[in-house]
Amino acid sequence: MKLEAHAKINIALDVTGILPNGYHKVKMIMQEIGLHDDVYVDLVLKGENLEADCGKTCEGKDVHACDADNKTAIETEDTAIKITCTVMDEDGNDIPGVPTDEKNIAVKAARLMLDEAAARKASGLSCGHEAGVDCTDIRNIEEVRIKLVKRIPAAAGMAGGSTDAAAVLKALNEMLSLNLSQVELMVIGLKIGADVPYCIIGGTALAEGIGEMLTPLKKMPHMPLLLIKPAEGVSTKEIYTALDEILAKDKPWLHPDVDTCAELLPLIETPGVVLELSMFIGNILELVTAERLPVIHNIKSRMMDEGAIVSMMSGSGPTVFGLFYDEETRDKAYDKLAAEFSGMSVIKTST
Repeated sequence: MKLEAHAKINIALDVTGILPNGYHKVKMIMQEIGLHDDVYVDLVLKGENLEADCGKTCEGKDVHACDADNKTAIETEDTAIKITCTVMDEDGNDIPGVPTDEKNIAVKAARLMLDEAAARKASGLSCGHEAGVDCTDIRNIEEVRIKLVKRIPAAAGMAGGSTDAAAVLKALNEMLSLNLSQVELMVIGLKIGADVPYCIIGGTALAEGIGEMLTPLKKMPHMPLLLIKPAEGVSTKEIYTALDEILAKDKPWLHPDVDTCAELLPLIETPGVVLELSMFIGNILELVTAERLPVIHNIKSRMMDEGAIVSMMSGSGPTVFGLFYDEETRDKAYDKLAAEFSGMSVIKTST
């Protein structure tokens, strides 16, 4: 199965406090964009295709097989299903620094879905299709193969890993006939990343809590978009830690007005709205990231010089995006800025 895993940008991002567990409370507008990875998920089945009695109850703690002779549930000797992951660019080249083992959250997503399938069978659900679990397929799985064709830059503040994980969750939900609801998938996704629940629903959404409390918003118009990611990376944890010192000084004017931005965003093509929006929009994490990477200020400034109507950093950075009214202006900006910021990732896409 092939799915498109779309990147996101943050149209506005505020940090409103710190929870007892150390996580930061956020309030932000998430926007799905055209830039996407291709995620391929395949199941490799065992050579012997045992016949299951779908009228019986499947018991057992993990992957099992139904003995066709005595109609009793038996466990397979090897209950571990192998998960393999390959990561490459569009030309088929390996991408250094992107893990292919359990450190890749797409692999973690696959493991969680296999665990979910095993837990449902262990709880005594019927093997029948009416229960949403096809035990015959589960018991015969030998390997889950994941292939990620990456276009979204790594560590860019655009949820590149989270969106791949969300795609794996969606694919295996269908391939394993689990019939989990969108909300159930979001609960599973939250176990591996705060951005995964949003990547499951996509679109335009208000995210609160640690990013998992999502409220769909009126969609912003389709607009040309330019992305520039500096070569230098940043540590999200370090950015948030440094921001704590700024927040402790209690300067309310540093915070963007996310609610007003949400109201104005669907009207961004209306004359005069952009000027009003510029008074409320912002990403509070820029206070830290741009201090460490001054080139972020330069990119934003050049985006605006070349016709962007809005330019700001996405997430904890370091990617900067620019929104444009038309593709012609965006494309001219791309030609100039791709040459000016050679060595950086410069990407044309749209919301």
